Parts: sequence; C-alpha cells; structure tokens
Amino acid sequence: MGRTQLYSSDQILDGARDLVLGEGVAAATIGNIARVSGAPAGSIYYRFDSREALLAQLWIRAVERAQQHSITAVEAVLSAGGDPTDAVVAGGLSIFDFALAGPADAQLLVTTRRTDLIRSPLPPALIQRLDALNRPVALLIGKLARQLLGQSSAHTRELITLAVFDLPYGSIRRHLLAGTAPPAAHRSYLELAIRAVLAAAPAHPRERKEQG
Repeated sequence: MGRTQLYSSDQILDGARDLVLGEGVAAATIGNIARVSGAPAGSIYYRFDSREALLAQLWIRAVERAQQHSITAVEAVLSAGGDPTDAVVAGGLSIFDFALAGPADAQLLVTTRRTDLIRSPLPPALIQRLDALNRPVALLIGKLARQLLGQSSAHTRELITLAVFDLPYGSIRRHLLAGTAPPAAHRSYLELAIRAVLAAAPAHPRERKEQG
C-alpha cells in the first residue's frame, strides 16, 4: 500500500503561487515553498523533481484552469444549439468570471511572464506539455471563426482572439495588477464591447450572397 500524501500537489503549488504573487519569483525557493505550504522539502522534491519543474507546473495549472473555464462556457452554448455570437460572448465573459472565481490564478497570468517561471532544465514530458499548452485554445478559436465568420483564416482568428481573450484580459488586467477584483458592473460593459467587435466583423459568405 502506498503511503498517504499529507500534502497535495495543489497545496504545494498554492504555496508557490502565494510567494510569487506576494514577493516575486525569486522568493519561490523550495525552502520558502516548504515553509508556506507546510510540506517537507523532501516531499516537494519527490513530487516535482526540481524548483524549475514546480514553477512550470504552476504556470501550466493556471493556464489550463483559465482555458477550461473558456472552453466549458463556449461548448455549453454550442452544444445547446446556441448562436455562435453568443458562444463567443460566453467565452469572453468566462475570462472575467474566472478572475472573480480564481483571482489568484488570474493574477498570476496577468502579472507574471511565462519566461519568469519557466526555466531549463525541464523533464521531456513537461516540455511536451508546455509545447501543447495553447493547442486547445487554438482549436477553440478556429472553431468559433468557422462557425461565426465562415472560415478560419489569420484575419478571422485574430478577430475571435480579440473578442474572446484580448478584450476580457484588458478589462481585468489593471485591477488584478492592483490586487483587487474587477468591478462586477464591468461585466455588462465587457459584453457590449465584445458584441460591438463582432457586429463590425465581415459578414458570413452565405449572408453576403443572400444580401446580394
């Protein structure tokens, strides 16, 4: 029978995240992470192999949590037969909602650069996860571009990215940098901004044909 783990990986990563947000990346040493999380240093090394691997896992966890928030929101609309415009809006608003539901992870993503956390050497399996990290979002953007704009080109993907990610992250960034939650009232303004961008998008080819 395996030994019982007194400290979960999430507890250890939470401790590392608190250090990064509160004191900077340099403060997230194994010794400090052990002190903050309560997990012995030996257990941390056993779980994560190295400080570099631990910080890479911290970044991956935050990104995957944010991605899952967006993918779940979009797929909920599409699977119910909803309008693609509403799906894009749901994806954008999910970023705002993520900042309210998981402010620490959202703050990590807007205040810390990937290159600050991820350093070599890393195990090959972890490098593969990092290389594939943005693939789910790329697939989601392509799917929304095809459904809403009729094609997945560089231009249409850029427009969807603006609506689903750039506008939402812009709306929360200033507040997260200050360590505060974005005002709830801004959610409705964000929706208006996303819909305005989509309304200015070129018509779907089928719509242009019908209009002609």
